[in-house]
Amino acid sequence: MGGGTLPPFPSLAAVKADIPLLNGLMKEYDETERMISADRTGATPEPLLMYSRLQNLYLFSMLCVTTDVPYAIIREVSAALKLFLLLVEYKSLIPVIKEVGFYGVPIDDLGVHRLRSIARSRMVELWLRDDVNATAGALKVIGQMVEEHKRELISKGSPHVQKPWRDQLPVYAQLADVLVFGNEFNKRTRYLLEQLLECARDQSATNFESTKELREDVVLSCRIHMSLVLSQLCGAENEAKAKQHTSWVVSQVRDRPYMREMLSGYVLREELPVEHPVATALGPAWFANASSSRSPETRSWWMPSGSGSSSSACAQCGAQKGSVGEELLRCSRCKDAYYCSKDCQKVAWKSHKSICRSAS
Repeated sequence: MGGGTLPPFPSLAAVKADIPLLNGLMKEYDETERMISADRTGATPEPLLMYSRLQNLYLFSMLCVTTDVPYAIIREVSAALKLFLLLVEYKSLIPVIKEVGFYGVPIDDLGVHRLRSIARSRMVELWLRDDVNATAGALKVIGQMVEEHKRELISKGSPHVQKPWRDQLPVYAQLADVLVFGNEFNKRTRYLLEQLLECARDQSATNFESTKELREDVVLSCRIHMSLVLSQLCGAENEAKAKQHTSWVVSQVRDRPYMREMLSGYVLREELPVEHPVATALGPAWFANASSSRSPETRSWWMPSGSGSSSSACAQCGAQKGSVGEELLRCSRCKDAYYCSKDCQKVAWKSHKSICRSAS
């Protein structure tokens, strides 16, 4: 894609204004009858009609930072991405899509392919958020991406058929996220992580300098994952390597409090079967009172307390009010525990979860 100018990024209010229309359109059209068959002749395909009427929601879904999407509209943002993917399945519409472009930015076949890849990747990102954790859906999407990529490598006679991550590192890094967040602590996951680490560190790669930031991110995420995966595999060697990865990650983040939000999404996930070694090594104090980069609307694990009672206190630190003076928020599962911040809730989760689940 190249040339052209994108319109202003839509405000959250504008995006929310599209949601009632989306819900109405979704009820109006029968997806199984009307959307699945590609190249349907006759009436204009419904995904194209939706696309033309939901411009703010579509632009937001394709360009937003997925960690900043308020939990309350994740379903609608995911639906917008899904509708775009359905739209590009209509082969007869590809010339129209190319002509119209992406909000005035001209695109060719490669551009359509890239937009499709972006939409899929963003769906996976949303579903892997620690407050969503829809790993089954994410695995289905990333599995399709991996299989299509492998077929593409074979058709091109690529030298990377046996090690496809050397051609598309981001796709396989996402696959690793899906496997680890789905608690797949096995030799397959370990092998993938090892290969990704080797690939990300390969300074002989022709694009090493131009992809250095991506490679650094992959190294960090893989070593966070290796800390956990190896700790759950048998053998003294796995245990020793797990400790090495844990120590390295801790050394990288301890003096960087701005990384707490990101790291929490890896090591303080509700569905973890054990405490993450990195979380243990850093200790609860490191995560406590961390400033959140998310807006209040993205703090999705609680619902407003409603009562506004000052007699309730944060179950973790005892505060009577939130960090900026707002009323306390409460656990959305049991609705009994109150917290002043997302970070206090995460720190308290280990001790609270057994009570919370029995109550809910």
